[in-house]
Amino acid sequence: MKDTNMDNFDLKKYLVENKVTTNSRMLVEKLDPFTFSNDVQAVINQLIKMGPKGKQTLAALEATSTWNELVQVAVDETSADSFKISNDLLAVTNELIDAGKQDVLDVLNSLEPWQDLMDTASMT
Repeated sequence: MKDTNMDNFDLKKYLVENKVTTNSRMLVEKLDPFTFSNDVQAVINQLIKMGPKGKQTLAALEATSTWNELVQVAVDETSADSFKISNDLLAVTNELIDAGKQDVLDVLNSLEPWQDLMDTASMT
């Protein structure tokens, strides 16, 4: 007797629904440009409101090679490639670590919108 459940098993559908492969995650998870834009703007606004420490943190962000590209995507609110954004956010973090800017990362990690951005990066 055959197991009819296995005869009807669709591996591709399973992989997509369970986000097992990179391609399946791309199909299931789309980056919302409006939410991304709001999160980037919220990070900038919170840093500015923090005073000198926040402005130093923002200057350190702007000194990385990819932060300004991320801001431009947020300003344009275009349908951005979620994997490029994810890689860019991770690149910003790695640049700060490599530059010995743990204090900057500590400030950023204390901000909810930054955590939201990093959550977005880790989902893709």
